[in-house]
Amino acid sequence: MDVDEKRLNLECDRLEDLFAVRGLMVRVSGGTVTPSTVQYNMYPAFGTKVSAIRGLADEMQMVLDARSCQIRQEGRRVVLEVPREEQDVVEFWPLYKRVVGTGALDHVTALLGLCDSGQPLLACLSSPRVGHVLVSGTTGAGKSVLLRSMVLSLVRLNAVAWLKLVLIDPKGETFAPFHPLRHVQWGVITEPARALGALERLVEEMEARQGPGPFSPTVVVFIDELADLAMSQGGPFIDAVSRLVARGRTAGIHVVAATQKPSTAVIGPLMKANFPVRICFAVTSSTDAKVATGWSGTGAEKLPMGGAGICIAEGQQIRFQGAYIDDGDLTTIVGGMPACRGRDLVVAKAGGLDRGLHPLERVQPLDAPVPLVREPEEVRLARKLLEWEKWPARWRSELKLDYRYGFISDACQCPFDRAGAGWHVRKTKEVIAKAEELEAKEAGDE
Repeated sequence: MDVDEKRLNLECDRLEDLFAVRGLMVRVSGGTVTPSTVQYNMYPAFGTKVSAIRGLADEMQMVLDARSCQIRQEGRRVVLEVPREEQDVVEFWPLYKRVVGTGALDHVTALLGLCDSGQPLLACLSSPRVGHVLVSGTTGAGKSVLLRSMVLSLVRLNAVAWLKLVLIDPKGETFAPFHPLRHVQWGVITEPARALGALERLVEEMEARQGPGPFSPTVVVFIDELADLAMSQGGPFIDAVSRLVARGRTAGIHVVAATQKPSTAVIGPLMKANFPVRICFAVTSSTDAKVATGWSGTGAEKLPMGGAGICIAEGQQIRFQGAYIDDGDLTTIVGGMPACRGRDLVVAKAGGLDRGLHPLERVQPLDAPVPLVREPEEVRLARKLLEWEKWPARWRSELKLDYRYGFISDACQCPFDRAGAGWHVRKTKEVIAKAEELEAKEAGDE
């Protein structure tokens, strides 16, 4: 990060001079330069009140010629945080390759961005400590960009047979580039009535999955503009979301919801208790910041725009910069994936609930009588086998099939020699037969 070291040292000296003039014994010793802020570490002498340091916030802001400043206590030190004049962009693709290069990742792991410590910030949705995520932030704060980064990292790391996405986007802009992906169930849903129908179908699937797992595929529901949908659809929508976040994790269903205006009317007590991870970008007031994070005094209302956020998880505050990818690169990456149906598909805005198959989707209708994505074991494994056959060689191992990508399950115990390959794949005759049947049916449809 291109920041003048001499200027930082000069500003530390100015802060110490200010404290000396005010009769406070405080040492300013270095700090951290993040993509969006500069953080100064201040160490008060024994007996110095932190409240006295907070009282000089306006004067410190004037000394540093900053637009705003934020003061927080972290153990022995007091941190002064000011926004940078020119923010650095955390590019998604280099950060993603860095994460993948570190080794194996847990199932259903989403890339969020870069922590202030310089480490990538990841969210393993399948972990009991995560489960569901609530994202808050005003327009332009970086909320939609974060959602895109999460979706892109999920589809890159998980095959279609292992992961299904339900994308609810009333604006029709945030998730539109992902519409061609076969991971996306029912296409990108833009109509509020269809969104309610989809959530009710997921509640039925959750109830059908109750009992011993594991469940495959995992379903991740992304909901943009949560408050707007709650106001337009009322109680049934809030009830459906509340049930999913209360019991969905054990059934392999996870919710990532985003809202511009976090309010107690929308984020009720039940929903608040079941979002273990809160991500907050810049909001309009300290009240909104408290509702969004569940904590008071986070200073989220003073965060700079453009991707600077706070992640609340396991009783800790993690400050980070969200990963960014522009529309052109996103379209190129999605269009080049083997799970892409084609680049010419558009988001259709159907009127009403749209009973029946979507004209651009070969999936079950929202009111299908059978549970969503619940299939016999041999059909489920056959789909995984077909997905593995179509996946590029760089995603497979020469020695075994990696269950993390969902290609085949260890439940298949029948050895099968692949011609000329010299290694074994666990399959059953029923799975092979069903895979051939599905492949023939797909070829006939085309």
